[in-house]
Amino acid sequence: RKRRWLVVMPVFVVFPLVALYLIVQKPVYEATATLLIEKVSPNVIAIEEVVSPEYSSGSPDFFLTQHELIKSSLVLERVVDAFQLAEPEEAVDLPVTREVNKVKQFLGDIFDKISANNAFLSSFMAGEEKKPSYDELKQNAINQLRSNLEIKPRSGTQLVDLTLRGGDPQKVVQQVNKISEAYMHQNLEKKTNESKKAIAW
Repeated sequence: RKRRWLVVMPVFVVFPLVALYLIVQKPVYEATATLLIEKVSPNVIAIEEVVSPEYSSGSPDFFLTQHELIKSSLVLERVVDAFQLAEPEEAVDLPVTREVNKVKQFLGDIFDKISANNAFLSSFMAGEEKKPSYDELKQNAINQLRSNLEIKPRSGTQLVDLTLRGGDPQKVVQQVNKISEAYMHQNLEKKTNESKKAIAW
C-alpha cells in the first residue's frame, strides 16, 4: 500500500499543475522576416575557390549551408546577447507543444527516480536544485531560440522566410529581425576574411 501511494502521489500533485498551466498559458505569436541569399564572390578570388563545386551560387549545398549558418550558435548568440535572453526574467518563450513535452518528460523522470530510489521524494519536497551557470543559461537560450525558429526557402528563388515563434508579439518581431541582421553581419565578416585571404594568395 505504501508503494502504491508513492506511485499515485505524483499524479495528484503534478496533473493539477499541468491543468492550471494549460488554462493560463500564453498565446503563441509568429513573426516572419524574408532574406535574400546570394553568393557574391570577392573581387579577387583564391584558386581553390574557383575549382570548388561549392563556388557556384546555384549549388544546393551552398544554400543548405546558409540555412544552417542562420541557426548556428555564431548567429543566435548575437541575438541572445542583444536581448539578454540568458537572464532568467528574459527567458525565451517556448511553443505550447514544447512545454507539454517537457511536462511529459518531467513526469517520466519522477517515476524513474521513484522506482530507483525512494529518497528522491524527500529531496524533491525539500526543493533541492542546482542553479545553472550563466554559460548554461546562455546555451539554453540559444537552443530555445533555435527550436522556435523555422526556415522555409521559397521554391525557385533565392529567398528564405525566417519564422520565429514566441509569447510576446513585439519581442518576436524584434528578435527575428535581429536574427536576419546577425546573419548578414556574420556573412559580411566571412566575405571580408575571404577577400583578405584571396589577396594574400
